[in-house]
Amino acid sequence: MSKTVLKQLGRKMPLAESAAIILSFRYGDSRKKAKRFLKESSVENLHSLRIAIRRLRYSLENFEACFSRSSFKSNIEYLKKLQDVIGVGRDLDVMKEKVAHLESECRTIIPRPFYECLSGKKDESLQEIKLELLKFLQNKKTRSFFTGKKED
Repeated sequence: MSKTVLKQLGRKMPLAESAAIILSFRYGDSRKKAKRFLKESSVENLHSLRIAIRRLRYSLENFEACFSRSSFKSNIEYLKKLQDVIGVGRDLDVMKEKVAHLESECRTIIPRPFYECLSGKKDESLQEIKLELLKFLQNKKTRSFFTGKKED
């Protein structure tokens, strides 16, 4: 994967201006990945979404000094919650892959009810992820915070 180069950034640019550019980019990337996942909820799209949200959160953490304590804290907590919800879905995907691999490697058969239970948990997780993503995409305060554009 190639690095993203943000040409608007300058070497002598104030930290707050750099933060605005980087966070706006990371937020836009997260929105794009969220929309892609909502259209096609594949394992790959979930993984890409998880990475995008993680990068947005870590970028925000790097620029903590640029924000008031309350707005920083509320947005970090929001992103952590979103990461947790997405993480459950991703963990279930990884578990399914690992169990299938072990089943093959150990030449054994995992009982079908286990896979049915796992599939049910994944369906529940997908519904929660989709709900949280719809909230994320519609959240005007979050959009305003990360893009600097006023709420409508």
